[in-house]
Amino acid sequence: MSGAATKIAFIAGCVLALLDKLTPTVSTMKSKIVGYGGTSAGGILGVFLAMGKIKAINKFITIYSLSMIFGYNPNSTKGKIKTVYNVMRGKYYLHQFNGLNKILNKEITAKDFQEYKDSDAPPCYLGVVDFETGEELYYNIKDVEHVKDLHNLILATSSIPIYVPYQEVFGRKLYDGGLRSHIGSHYIAENFSSEFDELVTIYSRSNSLKDYAYEFKEDIMSVLGRTFEILNLEVSKNDEKRTDEICMKKGKRVYKMFAPKKLQKKTFEATREGNLEMLKLGMEEGNKYQ
Repeated sequence: MSGAATKIAFIAGCVLALLDKLTPTVSTMKSKIVGYGGTSAGGILGVFLAMGKIKAINKFITIYSLSMIFGYNPNSTKGKIKTVYNVMRGKYYLHQFNGLNKILNKEITAKDFQEYKDSDAPPCYLGVVDFETGEELYYNIKDVEHVKDLHNLILATSSIPIYVPYQEVFGRKLYDGGLRSHIGSHYIAENFSSEFDELVTIYSRSNSLKDYAYEFKEDIMSVLGRTFEILNLEVSKNDEKRTDEICMKKGKRVYKMFAPKKLQKKTFEATREGNLEMLKLGMEEGNKYQ
């Protein structure tokens, strides 16, 4: 699952539709999900899916927004004051994951995590980048010992530089995996091809880069958002090509899901109505899977 920013509802819809197709009640279905992987918002979603927290996904996906993640809207008066305050204090970041951190502490407890590790539930690989070495890293959350390290890894996979601080995990300063890979599917294809017959890749972008449109707004979050969007576009296409080449070499099928053109505006804005629409469009895309 690719990075998605506030388009996470689309990816969630794709996966929820796919899960419906793989339920035991479908007698002719012989497939099952053997693992999840993701970066940034796709990584957050991957952890909740791997741990079977569908209720939590349904609870939060429609209200997913920057306000939920930070605990306030960065473009509000409070958010702008926070930005100025952090800059004046000489901080290297503008905001912190106060909202997301509270959600993780409540929804993924130490007990929940241990039960997951002891179960036969599928693994989830989170993509991050060591900011000091520039190294691209992937962690299987089942190999993580402490729940707090898991929380920090989840934060790290979506920690965009300048927006938020790095996360200290395993003695490394970790940032968003999107700095190196938009989706990380090449890692799964290269290292775990013996464990699957088909790799389903879900992108928050359109299949055509020409579909992108942008409404310029003279605020720092909008400019930063558009900057990272541009940087991620070509990275994402390169990830796709690399994954295709590996899977072709190893004789594995790649099934691709892409966001429709209408999702491509306003990268870092989200409303309940917009999330519900994206969830619906994601389910429509997921239901195309054969």
